Amino acid sequence: MSTPSGTPENPFSDDRGQEDADRSGGATGGASPLPSYNAYAASGPTDPTNAYAAPMAGSAYPGPGARLGALLIDFVVVWILTGVIAVIFVDFSSITLAAQIGMQFISLVIWLAYRIGMEVTTGASLGKMALGLKVVDASGATLSAQDSLMRNLWYVVSTAVGMIPFLGWLLNLGVCIAVGVTISNDQFNQSFSDKWGKAYVVRSR
Repeated sequence: MSTPSGTPENPFSDDRGQEDADRSGGATGGASPLPSYNAYAASGPTDPTNAYAAPMAGSAYPGPGARLGALLIDFVVVWILTGVIAVIFVDFSSITLAAQIGMQFISLVIWLAYRIGMEVTTGASLGKMALGLKVVDASGATLSAQDSLMRNLWYVVSTAVGMIPFLGWLLNLGVCIAVGVTISNDQFNQSFSDKWGKAYVVRSR
């Protein structure tokens, strides 16, 4: 093919390339160029199932109010379970001090079995499920049994000091306050026992 002047047309000329580009733009409705890789990478992860690929905003870590609500639900669950066992095995006509201590121990075992079992298998107790919370490690995975035990040791401490005569209730209250205060004062809303277990409580929805 030749030009009007008789000179052969160069098929690789810039004009032809520009015509191809124009046609391409017209086929896509004049779409703007694709964003660069740097612009894409800066937008962060888009996979909704990978919530822990980047640091989460502060609102992702629930404060002491939400966690207290979940804790109260768990207390009700354990109280019901303990009550069922007490009705079956305890003679309420003659409750001795030994029987009271025994029930405290049974309640503690139920609490630990319930909380650790739920955290290791599902990542959340019933209380946390009800409020859309979850317990994870630094990588976003569910806790190991050892780490879950460590983060729940505060309840062991609370139960132990609560059995001290006269001052037990006050010391028990002090442990609970310490949990709430350390959650409020921490960047990631971790309690002191969360740090023992290297655990984070996050929102699951």
